[in-house]
Amino acid sequence: MKLSIFLIATLLIINCQPIIAQKKGYEKGYIINQKSDTVQGWVQDRDLGMFEQLYSQIRFVPEGKRRRKKYSPNDILGYGYGYKGTVFESVPLNEEMTFFVNRYYLNSNSPKVFLRLIQRNEYLTYYEKEFLDEDNDMIESFPLFYKSGSDQMVRVSQGLFGLKRKRLKEYFQDCPTLITAIETKTITTVQPLYNFYSEQCQGTVE
Repeated sequence: MKLSIFLIATLLIINCQPIIAQKKGYEKGYIINQKSDTVQGWVQDRDLGMFEQLYSQIRFVPEGKRRRKKYSPNDILGYGYGYKGTVFESVPLNEEMTFFVNRYYLNSNSPKVFLRLIQRNEYLTYYEKEFLDEDNDMIESFPLFYKSGSDQMVRVSQGLFGLKRKRLKEYFQDCPTLITAIETKTITTVQPLYNFYSEQCQGTVE
């Protein structure tokens, strides 16, 4: 009798694993391992409690398994979760300050970071870099554009200060019409900037 009760309880725990994971802040998702295989399971990459926290290593419970694993950006190629299709990619990004200007270099020898993929086409990729704002303990983000063939990304905006026009004009020298639109403030926000370059600049890389 005791053995039967134990077996039933064990089966219930196994069957309820997705529910338990979801209650703990996990979402249905996947990881992409170093072999480019997609592994389905349950993902948690942040704590949205009273004091928000962004994990440096995501938590992952493979489908059909009970044991949780942790992965850093150097361990996997990316991950995703949620009904909205939230996707993160592992990118070797090196941030440097030069004459009070932040530059974001792509270097295969640099430690990787998770960047949220917002939009991509043949010419331009739109990412967001998330971080924890120490002033308000909230997870914030800022936009980064990557032009195909470049060895750098560019930070697009500076919060309430709007577009980083000087840096953007430097980064998009291959498209004079876009530079004019930035100078005349015809374009003042991130998405129209992405659309303009993608549709009218033809993605020409110097």
